[in-house]
Amino acid sequence: MIDRLVDFLGHKPKSALTIILILAVALALVSAGLALNLTHFGRAPYPSDEIIPFSLVDDKVIYTQDSTNVIGENKTPAQSFPYTGMKMLFQVDYGNGIERLPVADFGNQSHLSIGLNAVMHQVLMTTSTLNVSIDITDTTGDGSFDQGDTIVFDIVPLKEGYVFTFGLLWVSMDDHGAMILEDSFAIDDGKLYAWFSHALDDTPWYQPYWPAP
Repeated sequence: MIDRLVDFLGHKPKSALTIILILAVALALVSAGLALNLTHFGRAPYPSDEIIPFSLVDDKVIYTQDSTNVIGENKTPAQSFPYTGMKMLFQVDYGNGIERLPVADFGNQSHLSIGLNAVMHQVLMTTSTLNVSIDITDTTGDGSFDQGDTIVFDIVPLKEGYVFTFGLLWVSMDDHGAMILEDSFAIDDGKLYAWFSHALDDTPWYQPYWPAP
């Protein structure tokens, strides 16, 4: 077959030139596609901040508070954020639309002050698409959200391609807010990605998303 092709090209140089040009273009296109694939090879589908204390255990996403936030650095004794006055906001980005839970109380100080490893169950969202609830554990039972306390997100179904964002803040009696965290997380190919987020920060600085007095 090769001998016939060589003989054919030798008798028809114009056809040979056309075929060579076609092959050159095809080779260039294949090379470009290969380079594009190599460019995307190994690129993570979502951001990932390694210092964010999220983990994935038995299809549940767990956030572990890794520090104690203090109200007023100059106060003596220092006071961590009590569950009373804490607010949260939860959002799901489906890719083709966003659903957001209105600002709600986070936990309940009376339920989380009953001793070591006090646990409270709280439903965040029940829709035709998702059921989302959290279990808050106060490891010391002191009624404050501090180091070692956990939030277990039970999301059914925990689907890939959805981006979940959780905002948590403390609101003082005079309605001045102190942000504790706002993180997003998503699952891809069985791996958890978590990153610092600004997805909830879509209001002006003078009108934050916690309720006005």
